[in-house]
Amino acid sequence: MELVYLWVEEYKNIKEQGFNFSPRFTCKYENGELTIEEKKDYVSIFPENINITAIAGKNGSGKSSIFEFLYRFLRSSYEIDEKKQGFDWVRWQENLNGIFIVSISNKLYALGRTEESNRNIIFPKIIPENLIRFYPKRSKGAGDDKLLHNFRTIIGEEIKKNISVIWFDYSLGISYFSHYKNEYKDDFFETGKDQKFIIEPNKIFKDDRAINLRIEEEKSVKRVLNYFFNPCFKHDHITEFFQPDVLELRIDYKRLEFENQEELSIQELNTHYIKHYYNEPKYETEINKAKYLQDNLQTLTPLIDFYTKHPIGYDIPIDISIKKLQKSKKFDLVIDILSQLPRYLTLEITHVLDHISQRFSDLSSGEKGLLKIIGNLDYLISHSNSKTILLFLDEIETYLHPEWQRKFLYYIIPIFERLSNKKIYCFFATHSPFLLSDIPKENVIFLENGKQVYPNIETFGANIHTLLSHGFFMKEGLMGEFAKDKIQSIIKYHEEIKSKDLLKDENKQSREEEKEKYLKKFQKSFWNIHSIIGDDFIKQVIKNHLIEIEKIILGNDKAKQEEIKRLKAHIALLES
Repeated sequence: MELVYLWVEEYKNIKEQGFNFSPRFTCKYENGELTIEEKKDYVSIFPENINITAIAGKNGSGKSSIFEFLYRFLRSSYEIDEKKQGFDWVRWQENLNGIFIVSISNKLYALGRTEESNRNIIFPKIIPENLIRFYPKRSKGAGDDKLLHNFRTIIGEEIKKNISVIWFDYSLGISYFSHYKNEYKDDFFETGKDQKFIIEPNKIFKDDRAINLRIEEEKSVKRVLNYFFNPCFKHDHITEFFQPDVLELRIDYKRLEFENQEELSIQELNTHYIKHYYNEPKYETEINKAKYLQDNLQTLTPLIDFYTKHPIGYDIPIDISIKKLQKSKKFDLVIDILSQLPRYLTLEITHVLDHISQRFSDLSSGEKGLLKIIGNLDYLISHSNSKTILLFLDEIETYLHPEWQRKFLYYIIPIFERLSNKKIYCFFATHSPFLLSDIPKENVIFLENGKQVYPNIETFGANIHTLLSHGFFMKEGLMGEFAKDKIQSIIKYHEEIKSKDLLKDENKQSREEEKEKYLKKFQKSFWNIHSIIGDDFIKQVIKNHLIEIEKIILGNDKAKQEEIKRLKAHIALLES
């Protein structure tokens, strides 16, 4: 199923707006009439099984609102049950009103809803037989069973058979559906092959809405390990900055609190760890991890020596054979155990080149963040049984260095392309020009204040500076606001002293006092600001202002002497 078009009557900060998601069609809903034109000459630049759409706009422009609307629309459509049409269905109707156009097996379907039953919606002649139109029912017990059945058949059954919906958003602590405490709670736990709706990272832990960072970290470790070592996915790792070839275990003896120096095996250490912390409630999670390891020692024994004794206090890395790991018949279980080790055991993923070790733990936060994103994407998509993936990435570049933003699509497209048996529709919500330079303008929805706009800008292959300098991204220029204010203060100062006309003041004493006051302020900071300006053109403009200021305050002769002093000092600096 391909998302083609969405018209939203009203949702949060979006009101009476249409959005084209497929570059293969141009859709418009205007004055009660919906028109659809297919672009016969459209050719995608992306691999055959992939389409990428970006929604670009500043914070608060409505990007996440569109994602939330789409996610709820799809989720609610999937959950429609003719025998259970009660409050949930009525609430959904009242919240989600608009027109939704999808393409299923190259056939278009329009599903529409208006706020009032007497409002006229004219659908195009090309799809009247595929039209499902419905109206709100503001009481318990939904309306026309036939309409609901058709709706479930078109969207719900398609999701049930072929589709998974994955939504990534790393904004910490946000609850998308806070009005209804238990709504969508199943989205937030470990995913199965047949799970249809997934939100990453987990937003619910027990009864609260906070992200459990410990669980998230363990999950990310599991998926990074899966990405690098899973034998089922033989492909070159796409990140050139880290390609590990060593997996090792290290023991943190500080967490074990031994009184006597002796030699113990990992198996004995683990037994000691369980006994030592057994009656401490705050270590309940740690004890469970140690027990999980203890229960699975036999599974890991072919990979790790748990029974050789090691001197306590010595950092002795224990190598894990990657070849044996990849040949293990219980690969998934092994990876699961390794990602949930008790804290006295540290798993280290390492790349060794010319006897120099590069460890995962030593990577920058941006590098680790990128690998975790890649690992999560790879895991969720490759482990899904669905033929089609609708992937929503909500400002996923937020924590990445601009260099990783620039390369992000270059890194993840090979993952999608490798899974050629799946159709992947990827939607980005972003305000990063670095991502947009990889996406054609036809694949970008530009948003401002909840409305789609059409700036005259070509995105694909565009220079980042060119994109940034466009008014859509930076209306007030590319300079930092603090620097801009400091530089403009010099220009304002020049205008101020010109208006006072200090040299023509009839009272000589008053004039000298005023000049002294301005000269003190001038000499204190303005030439220093000029000296650190990075742009050569702006620097010269500001210098011209400063020279004119000196002429006003000091007179032409003294101003020339000051300029000669500066030039001599600059020459001396160059000579040294």
